[in-house]
Amino acid sequence: MKIFLIILCVLAFLLLFALLLKVRFRIKAESEVTLTLEALFLKFRLFPKKEARPDPRKFSKRALEKKIAKERKKALKKQKKASAKNTKKQKQAESPKESNGSLTEKIELVLFLVKKLFSALGKRLRIDVKRLNIIVATGDAAETAVLYGAVSASAAALTEFLVTKTKTTLPTAELGGVFADFVGEKSRVDIEIVLSMRVYQAFGLVFSIAYNYLKKQIFGNK
Repeated sequence: MKIFLIILCVLAFLLLFALLLKVRFRIKAESEVTLTLEALFLKFRLFPKKEARPDPRKFSKRALEKKIAKERKKALKKQKKASAKNTKKQKQAESPKESNGSLTEKIELVLFLVKKLFSALGKRLRIDVKRLNIIVATGDAAETAVLYGAVSASAAALTEFLVTKTKTTLPTAELGGVFADFVGEKSRVDIEIVLSMRVYQAFGLVFSIAYNYLKKQIFGNK
């Protein structure tokens, strides 16, 4: 009987531990924007998804040789056009305008991911903004000022959504803010946002969705 009670207590403790476990969604924006699901020591990248490795058995030697020959022929025909396009793309990549667009797009993508998670999980989420540090620089003072205004607007939209929707912990002044570097030539973004919830909250959400679905199926829209 005592052994049974000990086993029961251990199972109850493990169940309680599992229910109180935190599940974290970590959004980071540096060279790229990523979304990772974390639980204990386990990590699963949700965005961007890893590309599936091709199965070598699906490619025969003859098919590969044929594909290589076709690609080589196609490349020779479009060599002049490709060279002109590459030159144009290189100039655009070196210009401040291109880098400016990628900077604001990163912030907008972070906001998009936060909104998606919030719409799916609701107010059960707790948000901890670890870092929101953006340095704007283009090498030209006038263009830096213009970009600074656009980036500040995007960052303000992100911050407003975070602080008005649920419990949010913001970073310190040293780790949060948009700064203009009129001397530098390259913009930098360092954002890390953690959205977390307990396992029991996730179960509550699932049961709530299931209940509302069954209620709708049984009683209709009444």
